[in-house]
Amino acid sequence: MLPRHALTHVRSLLVFDKCVHMDALSASFTSLKLLSVLDLEGTPVRSIPVQVFSLFNLRYLGLRGTEIDVLPKEIKKLQNLEVLDAYNTKIAALPEEMTKLRKLRHLFVSGIQDGTYSNVVLSTGVTAPQGKWQSVSLQTLQNLKANDEMLQNIACLSELRTLGITDVRSGQSARLCKAISKLCNLQHLLLSSKGDEVLHLPSFELPQTIQKLEVGGPLGKDTARNFFTSIRCLENITHLHLWFSKINQDFFCYLRSDCLLSLCILHAFEGEKMSFSAGSFPKLQSLVIHGAPQLRRIEIEEGSMMNMVRLTVTGCPALKELPQGVEFLHNLAALHLESTAGDFLEKIQSEEEWEAHQSKISHIKKVYVGFSGNE
Repeated sequence: MLPRHALTHVRSLLVFDKCVHMDALSASFTSLKLLSVLDLEGTPVRSIPVQVFSLFNLRYLGLRGTEIDVLPKEIKKLQNLEVLDAYNTKIAALPEEMTKLRKLRHLFVSGIQDGTYSNVVLSTGVTAPQGKWQSVSLQTLQNLKANDEMLQNIACLSELRTLGITDVRSGQSARLCKAISKLCNLQHLLLSSKGDEVLHLPSFELPQTIQKLEVGGPLGKDTARNFFTSIRCLENITHLHLWFSKINQDFFCYLRSDCLLSLCILHAFEGEKMSFSAGSFPKLQSLVIHGAPQLRRIEIEEGSMMNMVRLTVTGCPALKELPQGVEFLHNLAALHLESTAGDFLEKIQSEEEWEAHQSKISHIKKVYVGFSGNE
């Protein structure tokens, strides 16, 4: 550690050592009067040193991946704080004092991650603070558990660009739709239901500014068709992630977009056949299908997904053949098939079958067909 007289002009402190002695570090905070950035990401700290709340100039506080489980009420003393990153911590609830930070612009918070599937990270929400947010410049609010007061308050946060709401109950759907429709600058939206509760979003009017949409939870029959149809109208959307949606081809056929670049379907499809009609998804570059236990067949019509670069299908134990029409994906550079039917893997390995498939996939630079016992 540097001598205290050398710390008086330090503006940023990033701690990388996971074995850091917090007592020694805490003692140095009294000399860091000008500190504006403090990043403790990944360190084993279990509580925020009390000296931190005397850092009046602090604008960034990074707690991501720490062992911290409580955010003290003293957080209100950091009136110049603009960014709080408490993602993947043990914090379960935010104190009311969080809403008093008038300069707060970005709040990243979540419980311990539930898991990662095909590059999609599933995180648990945190109980939202009581009271109305006093910061008029909030741009990021992620990930808070839904409650009636919170849904009412977010409608007033007109500068929000990123919003993550978890644990949405069926009865809150109407208020949720109304609140989101007022967020005219929203670019990234994450919604997930509480347990198996159905998301009823029949009148979901998303802002045209939406670029990335992540929706987790069962979509009601009155929702799926209208929800997918509404996505067609979004002129700026590039990424769509669905998980645990419980949809089949009857509803999936309504999902179309001329703008999507990435589509991820995670434990969301329950049908036996998934079809992509001609002209669908003209800009799509990446498609991930994971955890569709009943899926037996993927059909790709000529003229669909003409810009597809990467196709990944995993965790589909009933799939017994290559996606039909894969030869029409002329720009496909990577095809990844894993945990498909065992006899499919055996057929691919036979010389006769391999020759039959080779003509369909010879244009693809990287092809992987395998089995993982962890699916």
